[in-house]
Amino acid sequence: DTLSFLDSSLFKEHWTKQNYKDELLLNPFAKIFIYYVDDKPVGYIDFMITFNTSTISKIGVLKDYQRKGIASKLLSKMISTFPNNIEDMVETITLEVRKSNTNALTFYQKNGFEVSHIIKNYYKDGEDACYCVKRMI
Repeated sequence: DTLSFLDSSLFKEHWTKQNYKDELLLNPFAKIFIYYVDDKPVGYIDFMITFNTSTISKIGVLKDYQRKGIASKLLSKMISTFPNNIEDMVETITLEVRKSNTNALTFYQKNGFEVSHIIKNYYKDGEDACYCVKRMI
């Protein structure tokens, strides 16, 4: 319920409760961290690590809690879980973000992400996505 509440509050295309159950039960690579303020869930990050890449599936913070460093803390928490050994080291972090989401794009760029390319008609409503990459090594 917490994840579906946050997701529906944050994104145009949100996942159902079942989508999150599937993510956690069927995807052995998925990890989700939820950020709480005074026992209230206000943000989360859903990501996975496959081979030498981490992919952020979802990251978001409720509007009233944005610009307080919460998303940066979630990114740091994610990075702290990366393997330390050289063979399994995460070399890149990737994500897609709506081209119109200038606040998110600014946040990602401040955190070392670059727009690699545009994916045309990525979202169900036809909006393009920016494919962003952060190189870790």
